[in-house]
Amino acid sequence: MIYKLLTALLALLLILPLLACSDGDDDDDDALDDDDSGDDDDDDDQPPSPALIEPLTWGRYVCGEQRPDDVELSVGSFNLHGGKEASAERIASELTNHLPLDLLTLQECPEEYAQTIAAGLEMELFYYNGLALLSGTTLVDPRGVDLVEGRSVIQATTTIEGLEFSAYAIHISWNESGDNQCRQLVNEFLAADPCERIVMAGDWNDELGSTQIGIMLEVAADAWSSLGVWPSARVSWPAQLFYGAEGAQLIDNTLFNKSSGACAVSGEIVNFTPPLSDHKFQRTLLRFPATAEPAQPQLLDFLTGFGADSVGLLFDRPLSKIEVELSRGEESIELSAVSIIDNGQIALLRAVDDLPTDGELTVRVLDAVCTDGVPIAKPFGLTFANPPNLLRNGGAENNGEDWELDGMQSATELHHVTPLLGERFFSGTVGHKRGWAVQQVGLEQYAAQIDAGRAQLALGGACRTGYIDVGTSNALYAFDESEALVELYDADGALLRTISSGRFDTLYWQPWRTTVQVPPGARLARVTLRAVGGLHGDEFNSAAFDALSLSIQTADEPGDQRSGNLIVNPDFDPQLAGWTRNGPLLTGRDHWLLGNFDIYSFSGEYWLGAALLLTPAGAEQTIELDDFAAAIDRDELSLRWGAALRSLLGDAASSLTLSLLDENGVLLDSDSIESIRFAEWFLYQRTAPLPPGTRSATLGWLAAPVTMPVEAAFLDEPFVYVVDR
Repeated sequence: MIYKLLTALLALLLILPLLACSDGDDDDDDALDDDDSGDDDDDDDQPPSPALIEPLTWGRYVCGEQRPDDVELSVGSFNLHGGKEASAERIASELTNHLPLDLLTLQECPEEYAQTIAAGLEMELFYYNGLALLSGTTLVDPRGVDLVEGRSVIQATTTIEGLEFSAYAIHISWNESGDNQCRQLVNEFLAADPCERIVMAGDWNDELGSTQIGIMLEVAADAWSSLGVWPSARVSWPAQLFYGAEGAQLIDNTLFNKSSGACAVSGEIVNFTPPLSDHKFQRTLLRFPATAEPAQPQLLDFLTGFGADSVGLLFDRPLSKIEVELSRGEESIELSAVSIIDNGQIALLRAVDDLPTDGELTVRVLDAVCTDGVPIAKPFGLTFANPPNLLRNGGAENNGEDWELDGMQSATELHHVTPLLGERFFSGTVGHKRGWAVQQVGLEQYAAQIDAGRAQLALGGACRTGYIDVGTSNALYAFDESEALVELYDADGALLRTISSGRFDTLYWQPWRTTVQVPPGARLARVTLRAVGGLHGDEFNSAAFDALSLSIQTADEPGDQRSGNLIVNPDFDPQLAGWTRNGPLLTGRDHWLLGNFDIYSFSGEYWLGAALLLTPAGAEQTIELDDFAAAIDRDELSLRWGAALRSLLGDAASSLTLSLLDENGVLLDSDSIESIRFAEWFLYQRTAPLPPGTRSATLGWLAAPVTMPVEAAFLDEPFVYVVDR
C-alpha cells in the first residue's frame, strides 16, 4: 500500500507540471528547478560503463596470471523481496540466462520459491528461515543458524573440481545490529571453520567502508572491490526508482577468505526489465588456487595531487611496511620520507626537492609487507609520466585560496571525514544542499599540441563522504555525493567538452583519474567541484574532495577527435535552449524531490525527463556539418555519438537515433540505440561513418508510451563528436 501511495505521489509530481507544457513552450519548466542555494567505442547496446571515467583500479586481491590447477567458481546471490515483484517460475527462467552457477544464495525467499528455482536451475537446495543455499554439487552437513538480533546464516561444505569449499548464505542487518552479526560471523563461524576456502554471498545491508564490512575485511576480501567496482559506481539496491530510504547502495556482494589466496575474475549486476525484486541479482566469478596460500601485495597505479615534491603509490591492499627507490632515467631522486597513509593502501613518496615534470619517473618497490603479514616475493617497478599540476591549492591547504567557493569550505574534519593528506580538504557545508568550488585554468601554452590533436588531459583526485553515528556504528542515510567536472572552452567561450569524475558517495577516500583527448581549439579549462547533499542535504552535506590534479600531456600520436561536442546545451538548462520538444518534457535539477524519488542526474546539474502515459515524448536537435564538408566528401570522418539513459521503474523503453542528412534534408543513413529500459544510469555510445554528401545530423531521443500507471524515462549528457574514420 505504501509503495502504491508513493508511486501515485510521483505520478502527481511528474505529470501535473507536464500538463502545462506544450511543444515549443519552455517557460513552464522553471517551477521544476529546485534552486535552493546560492569514452570507449562500443557498438553493443549494452551499457559499456556506468561512469564517464576510466577509474583507477581500486581493490583487494587482484588476480594474477591463471595457473592450470586453479579452480573457478561462479557464485550468485539474489534478495527476492518475498516474491512481491515476480513469480518463482519467472525468476527461475531469467536466472537460467546467467548460468552456470556453482553456488547461489537467496534472501527474503519463500520456501516454495526456493524449491521452484532450485528445480528450474537443477541445483541442490538447503532452506532455512527465509534463506536458501543452492549448489550444483552435493551440500554436506548443511545447517541453518540464528544470529544475534534476529538474522540467520546457512553454512555447508561442498566439493567442486576436487577442492573443498565452505559456503555461506548471508543476510544480515545494518548499523549496530549488522556490526554485532558480522562480529559473530568472524569470531564464532569463520574462526572455527576448518575449510581452507570460504565463500560468503548475500545481502550485507551496507557497503564497503562501513563499520560492519570493516569487521568482515579483517579476514575476508570482497569481490566488487577486487574488480575495481566501488559503491556509487554501481547499484545493487534499489532495483527501481533512484533511491531507497538510505540512498543508492552496492550492498549485495560476495566475500572470500584472504588466506585462501582467491581473487575475483569478473562479475555482473543484472538489471532485469521489468525488475524481479527490489534488489538486483549479482554474480561473480572467483578463482581459487589449488594450494591455499595468501596472495602477495600488488602495486596498481601511481597517484598525483599530493604536492610538487610527492607522488603516491596505490596498492591492492593495506601495507604495514614499504621500501622504495625513485629515479628519473639513470638519476636517483633523493627521498625525504616514505609513509603509508589513509587506510594503508597508499604509500606516499616525498622527495627532498620538487619532482621533475619532464620525462618519466620510475619507482622500484624493494620490499613491502601487507597488514596480513604477506611480503612481496621479489622487487618490481612502475614507470610513469609526471607532468605539472595546473591546479592551484588542489588539497585545500590554503583554505579557499585560488577557488571560488559557494556552499563549500576548506574543512579539517566533518562527519568523520578527515584529510587524505595534510590538514585540510574540500567539503560541502551544513545548511547548503549544494556546494561548488570553481577554478579556471588557461591552456594557451598547450595550443599547438591541442590543435594537432596530441594533447591529453588528465583530471584526478580522491572523493568520499561522511556518515552519522548510531552508537558504535555508522548509520545508513542517503549519502551525499561528490563530482568533479572540467568544462573545456574555445577562445570565443563556446563549450567543447565536459569531463566528469563520476559520482562518489564512498565511506572512504576513493582515488580516481580520467584521461581524455583535448578537442582542437580548447583554450580554457573550468574545473568545478560539486558537493550535493542527499536526503538530509540541507543539514548534512559532507561530500568531500582532496588531492586534486589537472595536467596536460603530449601524446606520441594524434587522437581521432576533430571537434568538441556539437550538441548545444547538453546539460539541459530549464528552458531547453537548442532543443525541439516532441511531447511533454521536464527538466529537473540534480537530487530533485526527496526520499525514494530523489532523482539525481548522471552528471552535472540537470537532467531531461519524460513522464509517460499513453503518448510518446522526446526531444531532438539538428547539427550543421558544413565546416567539415570537404573531409566528409573525401570519406574521412565519422560521428561518435551517444548519451546517458535510464528509466524510473525499469519498464519504460527509450531510444536514441542519429539521422544523417544531405544539403536538401534527404536522409542518407541512420543508426539507433534501441529499447533502453534499465532503471540505472548508463552511458551508451556508437560511431557512425559519415557518407559523402552529409551536411547535417539530427540526434533524437524518444521515450515510448507504457501501460503502467506511472513510469518515466530520462536523458543526460548527450554528445556528438566529429572523429576520424
